[in-house]
Amino acid sequence: MKPITRATVLVHYDRDDRVDAYLYPYIQALKANSTHLIFVSTAKLSKEAEEQTQYLL
Repeated sequence: MKPITRATVLVHYDRDDRVDAYLYPYIQALKANSTHLIFVSTAKLSKEAEEQTQYLL
């Protein structure tokens, strides 16, 4: 039997240009259930948010 592969694309928009903290557990859950995860955002990430999302992805 072939292993199941899943690709997930999470598209994000926030009018305040932030990745809010509630998204991090959601991203982690998606990553745990996906072979590939692509995070697309219009937010201008702060250095801290960029480091946080890099760690998750």
